[in-house]
Amino acid sequence: GADGDAGAGGDGPGALRRELAGLAESERFGTLLALVRTHVAAVLRYRSAEEVGPDRPFKELGFDSIAAVELRNRLRAATGVRLPATAAFDHPTPSLLTRFVLSEVLPGESAAEHPAAARLDELDAALAVLPAEDPRRTGLLSRLRALLWKHESAPEEEQPAHGPAEGDLTAATADEMFALIDRELGA
Repeated sequence: GADGDAGAGGDGPGALRRELAGLAESERFGTLLALVRTHVAAVLRYRSAEEVGPDRPFKELGFDSIAAVELRNRLRAATGVRLPATAAFDHPTPSLLTRFVLSEVLPGESAAEHPAAARLDELDAALAVLPAEDPRRTGLLSRLRALLWKHESAPEEEQPAHGPAEGDLTAATADEMFALIDRELGA
């Protein structure tokens, strides 16, 4: 519950997911923030989660890379979300990390009202029926990755390590992207 034990008992991540899904949207963030603050306090050996300011940067709280990995492991166990080891640096405050984790625990909840959400469901269904070796499936997945990269890319001065390995695809035109996809697929 909101006491910070969500996901710690019962069947862990499944119980947390059900608890959050059962709450009003306005209550979900606070419930998950309490959980995140509890784990941050435990990692830093604070006496109470109340000592963890929701908008205070993790670096100011005393985080280093070891603490970030420990927090990632704790949150993965509590939420079932596969977080990168850099999550505390990618989302540098408890509030920002909570927003990210919430979007992963209940994907689509905040986007459910957007008209594109239905199209994503259609795409999901289309991909599900295509065999893994089908070149159309591979092409669709490549286009999705390119779209994600395009719309999630960080400012130029801090490009994430998980981006494209070769060249800067963020500057590529649609025709260049399709040509790259055709080359990769041998089409």
